[in-house]
Amino acid sequence: MINSEIQFTRSISQQQREEVARLVYRAFPAKHRNMWIYNKSEEEAVRFLQEGLDFGQAIYAVRDTEVLGVVGLNMGKEQKFFRFHMPAFRKIFGCFGALWRYAKYEAELLFHMPLPKQAVKIDPIVVSEKARGMGVGS
Repeated sequence: MINSEIQFTRSISQQQREEVARLVYRAFPAKHRNMWIYNKSEEEAVRFLQEGLDFGQAIYAVRDTEVLGVVGLNMGKEQKFFRFHMPAFRKIFGCFGALWRYAKYEAELLFHMPLPKQAVKIDPIVVSEKARGMGVGS
């Protein structure tokens, strides 16, 4: 018998990490392509997100083994779901591509307000198309 209940968890498998990266990209493709990482394809963006997301900083909605949604948690400078580092940029985009992307990313972070102690910011909430309207993001 297949369990069709949605479970919420903080840990996911390596395969599910790729699913999460794809869900995050598909929820905000223009944002990734034109503001954050300037990827040339979905596959390039998914590879980068797999390297750059901190998968321990999220809560996942999972049914059976399929990831239906993710809530990224930002709890300060070193504890956030979107936590891109130079090695991730370099691995996917090469030295020159990494240099300008990382510089732009770091410059944008200068304009972010620091979170108060004990605060948690949700960034992002993503729900797969097939799970929308089921209360996964509520």
